[in-house]
Amino acid sequence: MDSMEVANRVRRAIADGALNGNVTDNRFTIAPRQIRPHPFSPVVKGVIERSSRGTVVFLRYELLPSMRASLWFWFFVMMAGSTGAAYESGTWWFLGVGVMMSAVVRWIALSNQHLHIPAARKGLMMNLQP
Repeated sequence: MDSMEVANRVRRAIADGALNGNVTDNRFTIAPRQIRPHPFSPVVKGVIERSSRGTVVFLRYELLPSMRASLWFWFFVMMAGSTGAAYESGTWWFLGVGVMMSAVVRWIALSNQHLHIPAARKGLMMNLQP
């Protein structure tokens, strides 16, 4: 399939309402259209490249921008709280607890995102199949 055909199929899927997003010449950013949006639904960013054997589509799955901002916000709140607790108590292990809790929250968020990747991939592939 030609790279322009891939871009046109993604544009058609967006126009038909199957996906949300935008498409440029060789890049696209899409998210599956959902009745009830889920905060951990992935945003699919793709790059379409021509190769000697046809077209290659590179996909990258990311968290929604609002979810990334929320994770960073709570990371800084957790670090400020644990630094304050460590300073006030005189024991610095509170800082380690804050880092560990932040890592656990990040792991849970990414695990939830990975649960939604197969559905996003299936929705994209259904629109790319001839």
